[in-house]
Amino acid sequence: MVSNSNDDDAAITIAALGGGALLARLLLRGGWGVGGGGSKGLASGASVPSSASPAPAGPPCRVRISGRAVTVNGELAALPVVVERCRVSGRAELLVIGDAVVGVADETVRALNRAGISLVTRGDFDISRALGRP
Repeated sequence: MVSNSNDDDAAITIAALGGGALLARLLLRGGWGVGGGGSKGLASGASVPSSASPAPAGPPCRVRISGRAVTVNGELAALPVVVERCRVSGRAELLVIGDAVVGVADETVRALNRAGISLVTRGDFDISRALGRP
């Protein structure tokens, strides 16, 4: 059978564009979005928009909760400070480290949600459970 090189080139171009689009989505979204870490809630990289989230104004604040401390954008912070700093952008990227106290993480999630801050998680933390959602 004789192959038409134009058809082959078109197929390769379409495949490359589709693969590039998938790769871009995965990189920008932070993963496959299907979990796999044993979480029974939202998958890693999932977000929970708050009921009154404002229009984002810059990059999300980065909240890290471990057994030792809570930090926002790399600096130690108490909960009111975390909420205030995250209000600026209206978005928070939350990373809960394995040794974190669950109650502290839950309280942080609820406070950010009440403040109208949209949450995105990294890792296996279950935002739905923290907010009392099934």
